[in-house]
Amino acid sequence: MKMVFLTAILCITLSAPGLPPAQKAQKEPLVFSAEVSRKDGIFRCGEPIEFQFKLLENAHPAAGRIIEYTLHKNGFPVETKRAPGDQTLKLKTSLDKPGWVWVRVWALNEKGEKIKKRQGWFVSSFAGAMIEPDKLRQKDSEPADFDAFWKQQRRKLDQVPVREISRVPVEAPQGLKNKADHFVVTIACAGPKPLTGILSIPKNARPHSLPAIAMFQGAGVYRSGFNRQYVDGAIILHVNAHGIPPLEKPEFYAELNRNELKNYAHQNKTDREKFYFNGMYLRVMRAFDYLKTIPQWDGKRLISMGGSQGGAQALVGAALEPGVTFCMSGVPAMGDHAGILAGRRPGWPGLFNNPQGDPKILKTAAYYDNNNFARRIRCEIIMLTGFSDFVCPPTSVYTAFHNLPESTKKTLYTNPLDGHLTGNAEASRRIRNYIFGR
Repeated sequence: MKMVFLTAILCITLSAPGLPPAQKAQKEPLVFSAEVSRKDGIFRCGEPIEFQFKLLENAHPAAGRIIEYTLHKNGFPVETKRAPGDQTLKLKTSLDKPGWVWVRVWALNEKGEKIKKRQGWFVSSFAGAMIEPDKLRQKDSEPADFDAFWKQQRRKLDQVPVREISRVPVEAPQGLKNKADHFVVTIACAGPKPLTGILSIPKNARPHSLPAIAMFQGAGVYRSGFNRQYVDGAIILHVNAHGIPPLEKPEFYAELNRNELKNYAHQNKTDREKFYFNGMYLRVMRAFDYLKTIPQWDGKRLISMGGSQGGAQALVGAALEPGVTFCMSGVPAMGDHAGILAGRRPGWPGLFNNPQGDPKILKTAAYYDNNNFARRIRCEIIMLTGFSDFVCPPTSVYTAFHNLPESTKKTLYTNPLDGHLTGNAEASRRIRNYIFGR
């Protein structure tokens, strides 16, 4: 086991809910700086934790502004207060048991209204800390028939032969079209929808020469993308999470989001066979079935990769496909569903947020929990979490990480100042070295 605590951010592309679209960097006149009293953000039970925030306007203390902060413990708000914007905000707190502390701050004007940046997003910042995270463990028990259930799903999938329904050439964005051939593919699959996505194969690739990557999509209903980092070194299948056409116009996805796929993550969550993620996870397994038929695949390196909802799919792929040899799961969703029973905020989509909730939901959720898939992962795995991630809390990432077998080569990269978009240079180097055979 290896745990790395880095503060340098390198964006590993992770599609995730609640994130602003990628934009050109622009210097803002009003910004926060944030610090935690331990650089790695990890503390002992009962040890004082200090957060420090400064609000600067054109590099000077922001006179006339107001700072509003909310302190959270294990994902739940415990204190909201305001302070002058031209003074350094120092917060001291602690936690007497293993868990998570998180602070979010906002810039307000003299009327007490949240201030927006030029791009339209609010001026805000955050920082987090973990308290003895090595002691965090899942609360729920694994279903006795967990393996039997997923073997049954595998048999259901095997009844549908791996078959291309269609493969349509598409033109990639500028800079990528000369590196690879790209296709929109539709593949037969068990469940309510086929497997769909964008297949990219480097130009002039020899048979049996390249690793293959299944790259899974984050939460939401939107177009699939093209990868710019690995397209010249690997076969890449950008898997659409919903089995829908991946390159339609925005209004196509907006209509689905309003109707058929509205609140999809909670559809049929009292029935393990009909739960929405059943079909999604069947498509995860089928993605690897299909990649293994591509003539240019080297027959050895099979990679499962994604962030947020895609991070959950990456874990599922590594757990249910024995041929997967490397996994990268960034800020994975679908973790620690029963965390509320231990006083922790569960990971997205928050299937079970009430200790007095319907027990049928909790029973279903156990078959779709990262904690339980993690125990089945044997390949090398990289996981990432930010201690300021309110969507997929770091507690839910740690509980899954601790369930990985001792024999599995594993590394967890963390950052106390990162939220639901995180990465670092060392993780990126390891991934590239594996893909490019260095």
